[in-house]
Amino acid sequence: MTIEEFQKNQKTAFLAREWLRLDLQIKKNNEIIATDISFSVLADEETRNLGTQKKVLWGQMEEIVAEDKKEGESP
Repeated sequence: MTIEEFQKNQKTAFLAREWLRLDLQIKKNNEIIATDISFSVLADEETRNLGTQKKVLWGQMEEIVAEDKKEGESP
């Protein structure tokens, strides 16, 4: 699935918004790393943490969608 599909799903929309917020923060951190070497260590560490959080959110969204599909297939 794509982030857009998760955004359209009522059960995953909140998680998708949070994922996009984290994604934007990672982009901002990468800009900081590229422009100010004095913040690069801190920004790099935060970027790794944000990336981990994004992976967790993505997994949660996939689980929610998978559960919905299972419920939809059950008689």
